[in-house]
Amino acid sequence: MPIPKKTQTPVPKTARERVYQTLKKWIESNTMKPGEKISDTELASYFEVSRTPVREAMQLLADQRLIEIRPGKESIVAPIDLASTKEIYVILGQLQATAVRFAFPRITDQFIRQLEQINQKIPGTSAESFITTDNAFHQCILDLAGNPFLDSFCNMLSAHITRFQLSYFEQTPDYSIQGTFRSHQRIIDALKNGDLPVAEKEIYENFTFMIEKIEAIAE
Repeated sequence: MPIPKKTQTPVPKTARERVYQTLKKWIESNTMKPGEKISDTELASYFEVSRTPVREAMQLLADQRLIEIRPGKESIVAPIDLASTKEIYVILGQLQATAVRFAFPRITDQFIRQLEQINQKIPGTSAESFITTDNAFHQCILDLAGNPFLDSFCNMLSAHITRFQLSYFEQTPDYSIQGTFRSHQRIIDALKNGDLPVAEKEIYENFTFMIEKIEAIAE
């Protein structure tokens, strides 16, 4: 099982949290690819911990459908299921629309400018930079919404979306970059105009417009 080299001293965390966050990042970024075998023994050696926190972290990731634990067999990084990915886009769209609703009373001109600055970075970016910038746009809204449960659910589901995009698009298609940029701008315009229903609709469609593309891939 290939494991990335250590590049920096980790921030102090519990052993389970440190292993969980790192494995999640590796899976999300496709450093550990779908179907790749996972050795708890190798991971325990890498993190210099016992196998217990590794197994606990793996179980958390299995609960999130990012790892498949096979009793009596080797565990693997979960394959990408296109049908489930479509559903995740719908769920995320609904959750993000809820985030806009929670954040709406706290929106300021400064917040609008922050969203505009992030959105201006999208055109001409690489696939990885595009995903990072897109996530930053939505994270701003989640942060302003201020609901830890909503934030946790969205971030967990976003891991599935990120690895889908990195697996199927070596280079993010132009329709995704341009479509996302324009969609973000419509969300910003709705917030500027104080139009919550339009902002909710636009942010939902910002996620669900990819469903047609997923269906084309699945054919």
